Amino acid sequence: MNPLPSGACAQCGKVTTKRCVGCNNGPDYVAGDASDIFYCSKPCQAQHRTAHGSYCIRMITRKEVVRAGRILKSAFLTYKAVFYEHDILKIGLEKDVLTLHLPPLRLDGRRLKGSWGPFPGKIPCNITEREAALCFKQCNAAVALLGPLSRKLLSGTGWDITLMNGQLKNPVFRPRLSGGNPDPPVVWHAAIRARHSESQEEFIIDPTGAQYGISRPCMPFSQYQANYRGVWLPDRPYDQHERTDLNLILDKPSCTEIAHLQHKDPSPMFDLRVEMCARAHFADFISNRKGLNRTMLDNTDAGFEKEMNAFISDLRNHLNGFDW
Repeated sequence: MNPLPSGACAQCGKVTTKRCVGCNNGPDYVAGDASDIFYCSKPCQAQHRTAHGSYCIRMITRKEVVRAGRILKSAFLTYKAVFYEHDILKIGLEKDVLTLHLPPLRLDGRRLKGSWGPFPGKIPCNITEREAALCFKQCNAAVALLGPLSRKLLSGTGWDITLMNGQLKNPVFRPRLSGGNPDPPVVWHAAIRARHSESQEEFIIDPTGAQYGISRPCMPFSQYQANYRGVWLPDRPYDQHERTDLNLILDKPSCTEIAHLQHKDPSPMFDLRVEMCARAHFADFISNRKGLNRTMLDNTDAGFEKEMNAFISDLRNHLNGFDW
């Protein structure tokens, strides 16, 4: 077992292993600007509160947005693991291209298997490949589905969230379905910008960045830009709800054409209806779940992990109860 980290008490200098719980393990905004603060006793901590207060609050607010990003990504991956639309046989990553291999087509152009169901559990893949497959072409769906949850989690935290649409010029890899070409080197993407009203620090929450090899769901905006070279359109208000992107699809004339073709192949409109119902099922859980707020984000490290795991477990059970 590794020994506990130790440091000098910020008030008296005595070496101790006790740290400020509020800002413990706070994330960097600029490399190296976050460090744990040690106190040997409660009296020393109380005497140092005035000097430490603003730093501690800044670390707490950073932890809030990073934790919110983790919850949002985990919630979306949980949703897609239950409601998945591709019959993947295997996943292959070669150089900078990740390929999702599908079954062969029948003579009529349709797949041998149907679509919509749980993500295939027997596919040999690592976490990076699995998350990329779950997030494939899902950025617009994710920011819509997660809109209500995002606002619940960050309400009252001082984090203002807006919707970002743009291009990534430097993804880690590019995904594709077998038989098709990978995305071009510059790919369209959607994410959430979080800007704190007091510190003016900016983070990007990216629930589906895994499709491009971006594993961290939340990081400082400047770091994200340096790594992945995003070129963004002007931000828009983040007022999405779980069906925003689907409503846009339904408003297109092509959906009328699909409706007229139901006697030939009912699957396109059927799949759309299934997803509308599935998203409503997800939204119902989020709407009725208690505790999805700042209190959850401000918990101790151990307390937060326990609450997040319980939330994801309960969400999974709820989604698995969907009436197909």
